[in-house]
Amino acid sequence: MNIDFVLPIFNPFIDHGSFVHFRELIHGLIRCGHDVCVQTSNSTGFELNGTAASWRRDMRAGRRKVGAYTLIRHRLARQDAGRARTPPAEPRLYGMPGGEPAVDIRQLTESDVWEVAKATTAQMLEAPPDRERRLQEALGPALPVRRIVAAAKARRAAIITGYFPFQICHATVMEARRTGVPCYVVPMFHPLHPWHYNRYLGEAARHATGILCLAPFAVKYFRELLGQPHAHFCGSSAPTLDLPAPGVLGPRGARDYFVFMGRDEPGKNLAEAVQLVQAVRRQSGRPYTLKAISSLSADSLRGLPSFVIPVAQPTTLEVARILHGAAAFLFPSLFESFGIVVLEALRVGTPALVKSCNIATASLMEFLKLKDLVYANEAEAVATMLRVAQAPLPVPDLSYLSWDAISRRVSDIVATPSR
Repeated sequence: MNIDFVLPIFNPFIDHGSFVHFRELIHGLIRCGHDVCVQTSNSTGFELNGTAASWRRDMRAGRRKVGAYTLIRHRLARQDAGRARTPPAEPRLYGMPGGEPAVDIRQLTESDVWEVAKATTAQMLEAPPDRERRLQEALGPALPVRRIVAAAKARRAAIITGYFPFQICHATVMEARRTGVPCYVVPMFHPLHPWHYNRYLGEAARHATGILCLAPFAVKYFRELLGQPHAHFCGSSAPTLDLPAPGVLGPRGARDYFVFMGRDEPGKNLAEAVQLVQAVRRQSGRPYTLKAISSLSADSLRGLPSFVIPVAQPTTLEVARILHGAAAFLFPSLFESFGIVVLEALRVGTPALVKSCNIATASLMEFLKLKDLVYANEAEAVATMLRVAQAPLPVPDLSYLSWDAISRRVSDIVATPSR
């Protein structure tokens, strides 16, 4: 079967979670026997500044083979192709104007976030943007969506689309629906994302042939709140190339440190990881340290306590060894679509603590029968950190989330469209 991925941005050489997901899924579907083509832009990213977006056009446009799949990069048609429109004026509950949360979402529980999801979805369904404005905004960067979908139809391919900006995802789904091409959405989704992001994604999902969800929470959201029975839990996982050989990691050692891993941005919530380790040091009397695997800016480095050890640009094997020797991996991120780094910790036998307002990753932990590693506040987190530091947990069964298993599920869904 022919499958075309339509992605606004695609860089197969970066280990950002979303790129990892699509890269591994592409190779997994090839192993399942599919002929895969990736249609994307000649950009490696965009930068937001208020309501404007500046796109980098730094990849060579054109068609070429990359291993077993075909990669087609389309040239962005104009310099300001990514200029963002002002989002709709309707209220955005728990939105993030200017990049800051409108409320302190760090205090929200899973049930709180579900109530947010219900409220924002109800508003989206009651006051959808008018069709003409929605289509104009959906075009976003000037990718030739009609030509891309027409090419997929000509080779009788199904389309898989997703990733930011959701305007392109939405435009692709609507054009595929208009022309009768099966189109599946991978929702990089969390209800605490800016509301206009989720509006486009929600509209796209409502018209897609199927929804390939990363986390159990997303299935619940699309089925219960958007009434879409064609939402499936397909999952995601850590990069297959990062799997260390048996015996390479060596003994665990003293397990006298915790680990944080994430980009240098507020949503990853390094500050909370620092506070938690500080509290554990105070309660236990032990000099635990925090290894922060992140490219921290000079501003972020200033003021960090001495027990925080920055680790910049480690190799894959070094990351695995750091995780393997840790008392626990701390994942205080406020919102994620999945949380691949959690699986990187779990698969080397290191417990991963997840913040409850990060409902997608929290639902994954419940699926893996690790609900006791999800915390809502500092007291819960510290108690769990002290417990797992003394008695490491066994490695959970992650076979459902192997890339071969994920790819077979996606292959079966795409081969038998539900509508």
